Amino acid sequence: MVIRQVCMGLIFLLIFFFIQFSSATDSYNVASGIQIDLGIKVIYSTFNGNTTDFLRMNDENLSSILNLTLEKLLFGKIIFTQIVNLTDDLENNTIDFDSYADISNNFISINTLHLPSLNKSAIIKLHSLSFGNPRIVKDGEICSSPDCVITSYLNGSIEFTVSQISNNFSTEETPVEQGVVQASQGSSSGSPSSEAKKTILNFTIDKSILDIKIKQGERINQSMFIKNTGNQPLLFTITTEGKDDLMLIRDKIFSLNPNETKEIKIIFFAAENNIPDINTAKILVNSLGITKEVDVILEVLEKKPLFDIISSLDKQVLAKNDKISAEIEMTNMGDDKKVDVTLEYFIEDFSSNKIKIGEETLAVSGSKKITRNFNLPENLSLGNYLFYVRLNYNGNIATSKNSFEIVEKDYSNKYWIYILTVIIIGVLIAILLILSKPRKKQKIKKRNRKR
Repeated sequence: MVIRQVCMGLIFLLIFFFIQFSSATDSYNVASGIQIDLGIKVIYSTFNGNTTDFLRMNDENLSSILNLTLEKLLFGKIIFTQIVNLTDDLENNTIDFDSYADISNNFISINTLHLPSLNKSAIIKLHSLSFGNPRIVKDGEICSSPDCVITSYLNGSIEFTVSQISNNFSTEETPVEQGVVQASQGSSSGSPSSEAKKTILNFTIDKSILDIKIKQGERINQSMFIKNTGNQPLLFTITTEGKDDLMLIRDKIFSLNPNETKEIKIIFFAAENNIPDINTAKILVNSLGITKEVDVILEVLEKKPLFDIISSLDKQVLAKNDKISAEIEMTNMGDDKKVDVTLEYFIEDFSSNKIKIGEETLAVSGSKKITRNFNLPENLSLGNYLFYVRLNYNGNIATSKNSFEIVEKDYSNKYWIYILTVIIIGVLIAILLILSKPRKKQKIKKRNRKR
């Protein structure tokens, strides 16, 4: 019986492996000797990341690929922006990316003799660069607009578009014109001496926060100014983070010469159907790995508000275990009758991460003022935040906000209390010791008299 069960198990195991082997092979032979080909073979074992999954494509799919991608996570990627027909590149029914495409350190190469279908426009990304102001090199020559256009350069990663793939692309530092070096005066030997000019790389932004109030259906223009305060040309890239769908920045990539200033125009807008609320975002300005932030608060208001709400905080600087104490005043701008309103309380950072910390329903007649206390969520890190309250009355919304900062707990006052307490205790002990000495002497004298 046992032998029979073992044999049956072996038979099922053989059937399983047979099925797996049959489905994995590219071709098989039938009794008549005819070979049936299951498809084009694509070799791309050296690529990873978001590389297009060619194994899941049949011959028809390979003839029309949109956004074909080749990537090596450590070095970069290519995204082809036109439809690619890989069946034009067949060699012995094979397409070999491993042999004819290369992505390595600051280098991308496509052999278009063997892969002619890839001779199209593309987006190229290269990582781990250390240039201050990079430029594109195509086949050993400088490549500029419109053939090569840098779209971003942030934290050592560059992204640029090319109108047509060529043999290879790389990047290099943009040369800086050397200034005239003057000889120092007062040399005892009379021979000229010079000192290399120290490189200074820095920039300033005239704003650290943009606080915008905008009504539904309204559009507001704002500006900020960026100045190159160093002594070398700088390439800038601007990106946004958080709730940024209500603002538009047109100039996101630009260069500034030393002491040059550029006005960055920002358009804020709210559609008629945008829900009144508090929105936060960050504008990140980067150059040479230096990133400076501008916090954005965008408050979308009701076009015709029925309520007005004002809030204020007891303290704007809090420790992690402190409470938020807020005073809130609501005014019914429609009439004086008593109505029920819903109040929601939130904490939000400038990356649009929002935490709801409370909700309640109140009856309001005319005007009403309340005070509320809230515990800070334990998972908040140090930094800047918004406390805001949202009032909802029959779908009509009013909001009010206050900024605050979470800092390390200041224990300096406690330390002084501890030190003062220790000093007082020490003084008391010293006094007790001093007072006890005469008593000891008196006891010794009495003993001596009795003897």
